[in-house]
Amino acid sequence: MANNFYVLPCLETPFKGQIFYKTGELHYEGDCVTYKGYTYPCGHGVSYYEDGSIKQRGLFQPKGLAIGQFFYPSGKLKFEGHFSELCYYGPAFPRHGQFYDEEGNLLYDGHFKVRFSGVGYPIIVEPEGFGSFWW
Repeated sequence: MANNFYVLPCLETPFKGQIFYKTGELHYEGDCVTYKGYTYPCGHGVSYYEDGSIKQRGLFQPKGLAIGQFFYPSGKLKFEGHFSELCYYGPAFPRHGQFYDEEGNLLYDGHFKVRFSGVGYPIIVEPEGFGSFWW
């Protein structure tokens, strides 16, 4: 039986590090691991948009957040909660938590429902209006 979990990078010894965009701006800062020549977030840290504003903050796994916060490009909190478990296809995505609008109003609190495109990337269908998780 095949194992659906992608956990090998987090079995490595973590270290404090930084990951940069190809353009040189800071992308992630915090606990990292190196696996097969690549550095991944793995532990507590912060990721940034290319303009330097905070994008995500919390406990990271190699495919994204495990528990934490996701921010709008404006810096306002968009989501706080739990993300999907590690799997082979696609990035981590919100599973349960609170969704806020850019004015700080709570729009949804609960379990997120998703569907997947043909390549495994999540499309959030509930709550309505959440929009793309990857922008």
